[in-house]
Amino acid sequence: MRKVEEVMTSPVHTVGEASSIGDVKALFEKLSISGAPVVDETGRVIGLLSNSDLLRATDGATVSDLMTPFLVNVSPQDDLTKVMTAMLPARIHRVIVTKDGVPVGIITSLDLVKDYLAHISS
Repeated sequence: MRKVEEVMTSPVHTVGEASSIGDVKALFEKLSISGAPVVDETGRVIGLLSNSDLLRATDGATVSDLMTPFLVNVSPQDDLTKVMTAMLPARIHRVIVTKDGVPVGIITSLDLVKDYLAHISS
């Protein structure tokens, strides 16, 4: 089975828990991404923020208010099976890859589809 590190996107762009919603929206647009890990002041992952979360933003909302708490933990050496079995029941489209609590990559559902198609066509 293939390993997470073979499919993950790295480096991963992060947002700070104190970032403004406007800054996050601008970052997502500039980088053409639809989600990013949220990190605390030490750089450790505490959550995930997506465009869907940003749609719920109201005046005064913070990244911490909108983010999904970090629940799924995978390392670069884990099998992709672990990622897929975590994504399905949780109905999530992104999994943050960490090493010692620090984000080192991200795998999206689209990354998994691309990887699958590359392997069945070879």
